[in-house]
Amino acid sequence: MNEAIAYPSPCDSPDDASVQVHPIALDEQLRFERLITEISTLLMHIPADEVERQIVTALGRVARFLGFEVAAYSLLTGNATA
Repeated sequence: MNEAIAYPSPCDSPDDASVQVHPIALDEQLRFERLITEISTLLMHIPADEVERQIVTALGRVARFLGFEVAAYSLLTGNATA
């Protein structure tokens, strides 16, 4: 997954012949979209007491997919002072 992959811009028209997408890029995009769909579906159907744990798990899955070694999230409570 070390190849440079160019995705077409959402602003590109579908008939723009200058946009060429490598088949590997399409496969990677499809795999990513499936991952996000799986995560979204899971998060919609879990009990409230499982949300935080599942978000951490999902973050790890996305990080691994993207090739990141570290991923983190912060929980903002609204009690912070400026």
